[in-house]
Amino acid sequence: MAKTTNNLEKKVDDILEIVVYLKDNSASKDDLNEIKTELSEFKKETRQKFDAVDKRFDEVDRRLSSMETELVGMHAELDDIKLRLAQIERRLTEDTDAVDSDFLALQARVEKLEKKIKQLERTH
Repeated sequence: MAKTTNNLEKKVDDILEIVVYLKDNSASKDDLNEIKTELSEFKKETRQKFDAVDKRFDEVDRRLSSMETELVGMHAELDDIKLRLAQIERRLTEDTDAVDSDFLALQARVEKLEKKIKQLERTH
């Protein structure tokens, strides 16, 4: 019987030790309410910071969209410039070819005239 009593006392002591540990280390309702309040404040602060970040991203997005629109206009203008340059190059080639042709024709006429002048000088 003494053995059973000792076992019972040991079990009671163990249970008492667990109860004391739980009492000392468990959160009270006030502790939980304090944690809840802190979490709520943290959530509010975090939401405010994210709202500020969202506003900054909205501004960056607006500026990027504006830049994209401007780039589209620049590309269209560049395409127009390229087209006009191609037209000018074509006309320049045509004009150069015409000038070359005219020059060759004039050179041939000058050579004929020089021959005639030499013939006239010989005959006089």
